[in-house]
Amino acid sequence: MRLLMTQCMLLSCLFLQGCAETAEPFAVEPQTRDLLDSDIDGVINARDKCAGTSKGAIIDNDGCPSPEVTVKEDFRVIMFGFDKDTLEPEQADKWRGIIERLAQKQAPSLYLVGDTSVEGSEDYNHALAKRRVDYITQLAVEQGFPANGIKEEVYFKQNHMPQAVSGREHRLVAVATWQESGTAMMWNIYTSERAK
Repeated sequence: MRLLMTQCMLLSCLFLQGCAETAEPFAVEPQTRDLLDSDIDGVINARDKCAGTSKGAIIDNDGCPSPEVTVKEDFRVIMFGFDKDTLEPEQADKWRGIIERLAQKQAPSLYLVGDTSVEGSEDYNHALAKRRVDYITQLAVEQGFPANGIKEEVYFKQNHMPQAVSGREHRLVAVATWQESGTAMMWNIYTSERAK
């Protein structure tokens, strides 16, 4: 019985050996895809359509950062002399420069709130505040600021007056807004600290 089993095994080995083919040697294929991730955004170079992504940016499957548009706002107080509706030449030049820089920003707007001190009648103060607004509007348009981006208001309507400058003085408050385009960034543990 043992002999029969040994013969069967030997025959099976011979049978299997006769069917086996000689394997071809393994050929090393050249690497055709760049598997590195140079900008460390999680997308390999071979698929990355936006190389050089900022660290921490939110990206899509092609490695391109998500755009983000934010609206920025700032205000300035323009001081006029008592009962004056124009500025001194050096002061006017300063405001021309500020308005010119604002005009170059993306989607700029300017909200002018004319104000006066408490002396004088309501009618007189209203007219003086309006002249101050008209003066700054003319200054802005001369600097290339789009006229349709300027909104005007006078002192008795306090809708857009920032709380930090509440009170009555001989001044005009200019509230400027503009858009800034950038890259949407991922949240991390330092985000709230940087915001402060």
